[in-house]
Amino acid sequence: MKTLTRIIILFAAFLISSSCIYILPFLFTPIEEELHTNLSELSLVVATSWIGGAIGGIVIGRLADRIGRRFSLTLAVVTSGLFLLLAGLVSSILIFFPLLFLVGLGVNGENGVSYALVAEWLKGKRGFTGGFMQGLYFLGAILSAISAGYLTFLGTNYWRTVLTLLGTITIIIGVITYALPESEVWRETRNVSNSVKGDSLGNYMGITLAGSAIAIGSLLYLVPTITLLPTLLEKVYFFSPAHASELLSISFIIGFVGYLVDGYLADKLGREVPVLIFSAIGLILSLLMLIITPVYIIPLIFFFSGFFAHFGVWISEFYPPKLRVTANNVVFFLGRLVGGGFGAFIILLLPFGLKGDIVTNLAVSLILVIVGAAYLSKVSARRR
Repeated sequence: MKTLTRIIILFAAFLISSSCIYILPFLFTPIEEELHTNLSELSLVVATSWIGGAIGGIVIGRLADRIGRRFSLTLAVVTSGLFLLLAGLVSSILIFFPLLFLVGLGVNGENGVSYALVAEWLKGKRGFTGGFMQGLYFLGAILSAISAGYLTFLGTNYWRTVLTLLGTITIIIGVITYALPESEVWRETRNVSNSVKGDSLGNYMGITLAGSAIAIGSLLYLVPTITLLPTLLEKVYFFSPAHASELLSISFIIGFVGYLVDGYLADKLGREVPVLIFSAIGLILSLLMLIITPVYIIPLIFFFSGFFAHFGVWISEFYPPKLRVTANNVVFFLGRLVGGGFGAFIILLLPFGLKGDIVTNLAVSLILVIVGAAYLSKVSARRR
């Protein structure tokens, strides 16, 4: 199978998986009405999916190292689709929790395997390709927004059709991924011990803490914002579901472009430069959201989230090869757990109203990113 064909299938799996993790926030309103639940409970369901993702990144990643990339990728994608499909059949909010936990486990498990395959299939442009792949989260969010915004004609329980349809498509793509060839790099190294002598994560504690700050800040910036913006637009600014979906879809496209720009600048100017520039501008924009209509600010908020685009590549460069996978899992575990897992739920406990809560979260998130990036910038300077 040609490399381009492999990448297309891999990107399709990544795209549909990202839709699985982002679809629920776009369906909060009809689910609230039918299941007699509320925004806090549904946000906790989303948090559960990210907790599942934090665990899945480690579990599926470990499985991929032991038994192979291809089977693990297929298992992860099919898991996401199957349990999302089942979520479309539930009659109680309580059943959502275990189902979305398993959806998240599959999605983030898929992400980790995909990054490994890109690194092992390609000889060049790995950073840009990784950034492009990370940007597919925005396209997945667009797919979710369109599905939720334009299938309302199916009736009040249209959310069930959206979940079952997306789940079915995900399963089909998951099955197709099994046609991918196994990684030759994995085949060659599967019998080599992964033990590390004379080196440990403890020797990189500052780097790990700084990377964790960026991961937590980045996912706090993105996940709760995407989770809560549809509700903000519909309930505070009185957007219709279709109009909210249009604005968010445009914003996600602009965000995708921001990821590409960041990846380009990271290769040209150095890893830390676009992170510091994008996050500083994002901090200013987030504060302006208090006084300027979201129609003008939200697209820019997503463009400048590009500071996260190449982070996976950047943080991996600080660790020796034998520690690299473990270190990345530790850094992203904390990000997914704190930023993605509990972010939206914690924000809703703030006393500033939904708009004020979102703005406060954006500002705090970006401060974490700036602090972490400043530390890593100094480490990079010492190593040059």
